Amino acid sequence: MTTLPLVYLIPVLALCFGHTIYNISSLGGHGQINENSYYRALPCPNPEDIAPCGCSYYDGAMSMSCMDIEDEDELYKVFHSLIPIPTFGRLTLPGGRITTLNNTVFGDATFESVYITCLGHPYYCTARLTTIGPNTFMKSASTLRHLEMMVTRLSEFPFDTLSEYEKLDFFMVWFGNFPTFPIINSESLQTLVFKLSSIREIQAHALDGLPNLTYFDSLMNPIDVVAKDVFAPLPNLQKLNVQLGSRLRHLHSHQFAVTSANVSIQLYSNDIESVGPDTFSGENASGSELSYNTSVFIRKEPASLDPNWETIVHKTLPSKDKSRTGNNLTCGCDIAWLVLEPTYHPLVPDATCHSGELLVGLDPSFYEIFC
Repeated sequence: MTTLPLVYLIPVLALCFGHTIYNISSLGGHGQINENSYYRALPCPNPEDIAPCGCSYYDGAMSMSCMDIEDEDELYKVFHSLIPIPTFGRLTLPGGRITTLNNTVFGDATFESVYITCLGHPYYCTARLTTIGPNTFMKSASTLRHLEMMVTRLSEFPFDTLSEYEKLDFFMVWFGNFPTFPIINSESLQTLVFKLSSIREIQAHALDGLPNLTYFDSLMNPIDVVAKDVFAPLPNLQKLNVQLGSRLRHLHSHQFAVTSANVSIQLYSNDIESVGPDTFSGENASGSELSYNTSVFIRKEPASLDPNWETIVHKTLPSKDKSRTGNNLTCGCDIAWLVLEPTYHPLVPDATCHSGELLVGLDPSFYEIFC
């Protein structure tokens, strides 16, 4: 029976016990440590092979940080160097130093989570990344769970490949350039975020292929078109955010219809001027938030009032306590139907016009004459 020298057993022991050991290349012929040796956390690669990236090993997973790379060419060299075990938990990249992540940049490496960010807050970082290739992360199709791209100018991304990522449950883009919301299919995706990404239209069927989505966020996008029933195919949706700066002025039939039994719809600070009575339909449409819009009014009532719609009216119209909604009500002919029907007044006992008058105290004869 042949006995293996100790030097050959060291990597095996390191993988079994997770200890930091000396780099094998620094050991002499008799296993002695050279005076120029350094510590290495196996299974990470040698530090000089992957510089300026750095690798750390903790709790059974390797993390690779490449925040100091200069460009994509340097990144390519790192991942095509000697990497004995190219299976990483986390990868961190600087979105301000890369313009393109092509199909081969990561070689055989796989990842569970990818973060494209900067050292400061994303609002104050310069972004350069515009393009991600169709197969850039495809080696991670069976491992990738979390893809967070916070510092980008992304305009090219292979959305049609997301269905191939078996475990991906979190997808986020900041500062992208996608005027039309992409059609996305994924059985695993639960969180979908597009912030400050120039979205103007959420097209019909864009979300049909996301049966397990629970959180949708399109913060600070100039959206002016939301297709009818676009959110209805999401049976597990819990939170829907279209906040801060959309160009939606008049909400129409079924634009925010939902089928989930427990969903919160956030539409505050959007300069919304009018809301149709069946804009929010679903079992829990009363979870909607329309605070801090312009001069919101509820357009003429449906054939019969349901409890959800009554709650929307109450939460939308301003009261004496302006902080309740932050909205203004001009009390023009648009609310004549509400003023002229006393049976609706209990829904809005403290609703207040911009002038300070209570809506229920307005003279109906004015509306009969002028409207």
